[in-house]
Amino acid sequence: VFGLCVLLVRKGTRTHKQLGYAYFFNMLGLNISALSIYQLTGHFGPFHGAAIASFITLIAGFIPAYRRIPRVEWLDYHYQFMCWSYAGLLAAGASEAMTRIPSTPFWPAVVVTSILIFLVSGYLISRQSPKDLLRS
Repeated sequence: VFGLCVLLVRKGTRTHKQLGYAYFFNMLGLNISALSIYQLTGHFGPFHGAAIASFITLIAGFIPAYRRIPRVEWLDYHYQFMCWSYAGLLAAGASEAMTRIPSTPFWPAVVVTSILIFLVSGYLISRQSPKDLLRS
């Protein structure tokens, strides 16, 4: 919910920052808890790798905005990584929903759903400039 709200509010505002912090800390908790789940395979598996990738995009999107580094391009890094963080969250949620449909094969549901979400996300992310978002 916080990720969607961050996308919908005007960028650079106090509300955007507050919602962004809520998104960041919720995703941080989600990734930490995901790394402690071993019921599916009994060992480190692909979903743990996805949690690590999610953690990396989250941190890579947070630090540039928080520290304003690199000095000139921090906004581009923040935009790209936070968008991909949210795309990963959508892919995970949609994949989970698809696996709940009776008679749906588990791995094809996860892989196909994730690929579709990432393709659409990549297209939408590439069409928008973070500087344009600040003007709207």
